[in-house]
Amino acid sequence: MWELCRDRPDWGAEQGGVEHTVCDCGLVGCTARSLFPIAGDGEHAGVSHHGSPAPPPATQVPSRSPGHGLALVGWLQLECFGLAWADLPCPSSASLMSLHVILPRKALQPASKAKHFCRAHAKVLRRVILGLLGVAYLCYFIAACYLNFQRALALVVITAVVVFFICWGIFKKYCGAKVLLLLHPIGKCFQKSWRWLKWLLWVALLAGLIVWLVLDTGRNPEQLISLGGFCFLVLFLFACSKHHGAVSWRAVFWGLGLEFLFGLFVLRTTPGTQAFQWLGDQIQYFLGYTTAGSSFVFGNTLIEEVFAFQTLPIIVFFSCVMSILYYLGVMQWLILKISWLLQVSMGTTPTETLSVAGNIFVGQTEAPLLIRPYLPDMTLSEIHAVMTGGFSTIAGSVMGAYISFGIDAASLIAASVMAAPCALAMAKLVYPEVEESKFKGKASVRLSSGEEQNILEAASNGAATSVGLVANIAANLIAFLAVLEFINAALRWLGEMVDIKDLSFQVSQRAEPWFELPDPVSPTHPHLCPLPQWAAETLAGFLANAGSGCPVWGLCRSAVSCSLLGCFSQVICSYVLMPVAFLMGADWADSPVVAELLGIKIFLNEFVAYQQLATYKKNRLMGLEEWDGNRKQWISERAESITTFALCGFANLSSIGITLGGLASMVPQRKGDFASVVLRALLTGICVSMLNACLAGLLYVPTQVGDCATFFGTANFSSTSYTMYTCCKQLFASSVLQNGNLSFTGSWAEQAESVLWLTECCVHYNHTSCAGTI
Repeated sequence: MWELCRDRPDWGAEQGGVEHTVCDCGLVGCTARSLFPIAGDGEHAGVSHHGSPAPPPATQVPSRSPGHGLALVGWLQLECFGLAWADLPCPSSASLMSLHVILPRKALQPASKAKHFCRAHAKVLRRVILGLLGVAYLCYFIAACYLNFQRALALVVITAVVVFFICWGIFKKYCGAKVLLLLHPIGKCFQKSWRWLKWLLWVALLAGLIVWLVLDTGRNPEQLISLGGFCFLVLFLFACSKHHGAVSWRAVFWGLGLEFLFGLFVLRTTPGTQAFQWLGDQIQYFLGYTTAGSSFVFGNTLIEEVFAFQTLPIIVFFSCVMSILYYLGVMQWLILKISWLLQVSMGTTPTETLSVAGNIFVGQTEAPLLIRPYLPDMTLSEIHAVMTGGFSTIAGSVMGAYISFGIDAASLIAASVMAAPCALAMAKLVYPEVEESKFKGKASVRLSSGEEQNILEAASNGAATSVGLVANIAANLIAFLAVLEFINAALRWLGEMVDIKDLSFQVSQRAEPWFELPDPVSPTHPHLCPLPQWAAETLAGFLANAGSGCPVWGLCRSAVSCSLLGCFSQVICSYVLMPVAFLMGADWADSPVVAELLGIKIFLNEFVAYQQLATYKKNRLMGLEEWDGNRKQWISERAESITTFALCGFANLSSIGITLGGLASMVPQRKGDFASVVLRALLTGICVSMLNACLAGLLYVPTQVGDCATFFGTANFSSTSYTMYTCCKQLFASSVLQNGNLSFTGSWAEQAESVLWLTECCVHYNHTSCAGTI
């Protein structure tokens, strides 16, 4: 069979008094040329091309019956490789779109038989091909493990996970119903006892949590501050609840419990820590491939020196990869598994759960696309949950950019996953369900797949889609940083009107004149504030007379008053956020910097905040002095970890417009409903990130410094590092300078080279003991 000649735009062109058309008939090198009279009066044009006989009048050509739907007029001349094969009747352009031309059957018999055989044995052939591929992979897997098992460890883990889910799918398909039938009596008995059993379970969990907290916080009492901050934020959100009496405590406690368990697994267990550290390292290696494309387009000089060419191409690459994973169905599979876990445990509806689970991997406007057909019928509580999920997490594409800054990849991944159950729980705490959801009880919600036809189109679409995101990030950075500098200049001008120097949104640099108040706890770092002297003295006197001790923190009242005075030289928003930073678990000395970064994240965006956090981290790793005058050059590892979790979310003022614009474009008729809950969702999203930070502070384990004497024995003192800074501080703390004589205490007294090491440390860092080395 020849597939039909379809009319082309050149139908009707005149050549020698004859209208003609040339069509592709489905064979390489073959064309079909139709000839018919112009006037249609039964006369024909004489002789056709290639000297073939002229076609007879159209009126003499027999037509097919109406049942076949074909009325033939004119003639069709088939030409292959320049040779005229036959003159056949040709359909008119007015009534036909295709025509089947019958060729010799012998030429098509082998292909036709093969096609029928493949159709008849499709299942068998599929199994054979999959079996061969499986055997080939098994041989490859055995060879990899035999050659170097340690190198193939990642391959073993990936293979084990894939095999587990394949076996689980097969078991569920063929044996699931039988197993459920066998377990039905046990489940029925369990349901009868659930009323008293659930209270027993809650009591056991609560008792275990209390015992664990007592034992764990006994070694690190500062963790209690993070626990207190966690409880405070939950109570604050409950106070802001829309319907206090309608709160689903099952969703709240299960969400917080899942968040805690996942955080415990990632931050405290060795397998969890190693797994996420390995995953973070692999992502860093993976993102390194961006250099191959960006260096070819922009050159090595630009990608090494210019921020836009160094970081923004990573977003393009990551977006391309995410699009490919969506096309392959990997992302849909992951999202469905996570949403199933949240839905079963927390009792939330499939639509809101699916959107929040999607936010782990995609942005605040892409995740609602997963449930776009269901948005018109969702309740306000469900819409609030969808918005909260978008504000509480970050997209996978920008996560790659933050990792390229130097932010810990494992912490970013853990923060995104932990935010999902916490966001859903807090959304149901702040805006409980009081309407009847149309999706309650639905087993599942269909996930729409992409419209791409192949993997290349998916990759191209992903890269093209990221262009808008990259342009948006670049434009926002230019605009926000310029606006921030203008606001700082305006605040400095307003502050100078009342003798307050260097008033700004950022940590102030030292400026004269300063009013210094000594700190009994840290005499080497007196608190400096740009307040007028009369104002500082008045406030200091008021606080000094308020009491003579602070038993909670173990600090004297004068130290607290001095610390409060130091706050006035910090960020404007730190007046509110500095106590929050302290409640999350940051040290009091680090709280101004953490509060500054929180303020930048809320009022500008997290991109700028992460960039500044990366600067503090680089300063610490370089081994710089902690204090440069009155300015902190870096914050502690604990504060870094807490801040990383606190900044992980799109909850900032500019995201309000993005969220409203994205949802309103999908469901324009519900624009008013979206606007009515967006501010409440923004507040919830901010608090969700802070709750994650509190949990990170509660579960944080200090990094143990190795043997400093061994380190100094092999160290190169020409450059500094954080380990060198820590060891030098230990050496300074053990040194005693008395009457010009230098001595050491503890294990350092046994080291013969302690004086030499102290001399090397004094080259980079200042300490009173350094006078004894001169």
